[in-house]
Amino acid sequence: MTYTGPKLTRISTCAPALGVRLCSYPRPPAVVIEVGGEIDARSVRHVSHYLIRFVHVGRPLVLDCSGVGFINFAGFRAILRFATECRQSGRDWVLVASDAVKLLLPTATGFGLPVAETLDEAVLRLAETPDATWRLRSVTTLECKKLAGD
Repeated sequence: MTYTGPKLTRISTCAPALGVRLCSYPRPPAVVIEVGGEIDARSVRHVSHYLIRFVHVGRPLVLDCSGVGFINFAGFRAILRFATECRQSGRDWVLVASDAVKLLLPTATGFGLPVAETLDEAVLRLAETPDATWRLRSVTTLECKKLAGD
């Protein structure tokens, strides 16, 4: 079996003046989007733009906010916007929430946010998703030769 999608690499951005760290990396079967620091009025736009970039990557997503020490309502709205975009595009995703993010979860009862306690749990949950379009598939000998350029 082989993965036939686009090559994934680590993408990092650090905005110390904004107090936020953003990083993404592949963790099959998902892409992990790691957010750390503070999501507040100064950093929310930066965070929101970063998150939305990943909605159409063609892989399930884990939004790992376990490193978020502070988040205000504007920051939480960025997560809800991300959730809405994922739902509308049919993208499977899971949120790993820090204690700061967990405090705001009760305000989003209508969103049905998929929350996991740990990154490992989130990845496992996505790996067990039935009928996912991102699953690895068997490749025939003829396809292997085409991929190899024979």
